[in-house]
Amino acid sequence: MEQRVHFSSAGLQLAGILHLPADMKSGERRPAFMVLHGFGSNKDSTTSRTVAELFAALGYVALRFDM
Repeated sequence: MEQRVHFSSAGLQLAGILHLPADMKSGERRPAFMVLHGFGSNKDSTTSRTVAELFAALGYVALRFDM
């Protein structure tokens, strides 16, 4: 499941996509990965999306965002 998120960090507004495992229950905590894009890319690249989806399928939470 994908969920759009917005948050502040060091005075900057960041936008991202949070990937949650399909079997995750409300209030449950899971280990998480941050999926960072490379130079000249963004959070919506095919690679970033594929990696985040793979982590979620393996039971992890994954966050991809624009830096």
